[in-house]
Amino acid sequence: MDYLETAIDLCRAAGDILNYYADRDKLVEFKGHANLVTIADKKSEELIIGGILSRYPSHSILAEESGATQSGAPVKWIIDPLDGTTNFAHGYPFYCVSIAVEEGGEVVCGVVYDPVRDEMFETGRRIVRDRTAGPGPAAPRAEAASWLENCSAAPVSAPFGKDDM
Repeated sequence: MDYLETAIDLCRAAGDILNYYADRDKLVEFKGHANLVTIADKKSEELIIGGILSRYPSHSILAEESGATQSGAPVKWIIDPLDGTTNFAHGYPFYCVSIAVEEGGEVVCGVVYDPVRDEMFETGRRIVRDRTAGPGPAAPRAEAASWLENCSAAPVSAPFGKDDM
């Protein structure tokens, strides 16, 4: 199994965890003024890290909740187990699981999975695929690669603070 397929499998499994907690008590904690963490963040990250290390024990991991492990490894997994925690905590169904893999300082693949809509987006060395139809082969979307180059200019805002909970 290659890195991309591992990331896809782990995103789907982590998405199942997020869906499980979506209608349950989220046990919200604060990491800062408006930086939330929930039980779903923690359980999702635990599953992803366990899945990576069981397949690739020598790889390093940079994770949203637990930080970095095994610095200096040639392959690093970058994980946001619940990208959109504020939305999730407030019951807004707009969040995802994000996993990327960096090898030799270059990002070689990435996956973003929206478990609410069962939409999967993947990229590997400038090829973007849309897996919204579910598992199996996905058609390349060349136009998405040029869009990705400009994402850093997009405005992003989450107007929720501790007092809004």
